[in-house]
Amino acid sequence: MRLFKFVAIKLSLTVFILANTGYASAQDSLLLARQAAHKSREYISIDVQPLFRTGTKIARTTDRDVMSKLNTPGFSAGVDYLRVSESGFMFAGGIHFRMIPIAYKFDIDYEDLIAGGPSTSNFGEKNSSLSFGHFYFPIQAGYTFNKKIGNWAPSVMAGISLSRLRSSGLRSSSSYLDTANVTRPLQEIDAYYPERNPWLNYTLNVRASKTLRMGNQIFLGLNFNYSPVIYNSGIYKYYPKGGVQTGTFSDTGSYIALQFGFCFVRKYQEPQAYNR
Repeated sequence: MRLFKFVAIKLSLTVFILANTGYASAQDSLLLARQAAHKSREYISIDVQPLFRTGTKIARTTDRDVMSKLNTPGFSAGVDYLRVSESGFMFAGGIHFRMIPIAYKFDIDYEDLIAGGPSTSNFGEKNSSLSFGHFYFPIQAGYTFNKKIGNWAPSVMAGISLSRLRSSGLRSSSSYLDTANVTRPLQEIDAYYPERNPWLNYTLNVRASKTLRMGNQIFLGLNFNYSPVIYNSGIYKYYPKGGVQTGTFSDTGSYIALQFGFCFVRKYQEPQAYNR
């Protein structure tokens, strides 16, 4: 009888230990799975972006169209903290500096100027300025796809950027000497930047990244920046013989940019087993 009780007790203990071990193993597996799901790589990213305006408008107030947009590129450059989870979700935020140009050209007919007008070809035709730049703070979230195109992993991010603009103005003009050595105006541009505090922009970024040795990355992409408000506006004047031609212009600060960058990888800790 005692032998039977001893065997029964020992069997019960064995079953209990096995059950507890199985439960603990299941807990370990669950914890490891959760850790793996949250495992991510961190990067410090730097990039440069030549940008091209898309929000420019020009309206004449007299009878002739004499001014058009000049496609002088601006630029942006900055540094970001980038985090990419193993499941592909991305987060990025940082600080950048950009300069969006004021750039226009006049359709100058030299036969339409006072005798003795400019003899130099293209004199006064092109006006571009990168006088004003500002810092901005982009915040983006997105996803990187597992399926690669060759050695490149595509990804997409969207977000906002915030900056502060102070009110300011800019003037550009040119003139020439006629045959009587009289100084005559050729054209004028007056631009105004209103104060924006903050200036909110919306961004969409499409890029492809290639992983190098040691885990660093290079990437190429397109960055779309949309501003719902006016970034700058102004008036222009052109002075042919037939009478002054005038009009207005404005730019929202929206643009499309090419993106070239490099990511320095930061090491992460592998998930550890659950300690009971």
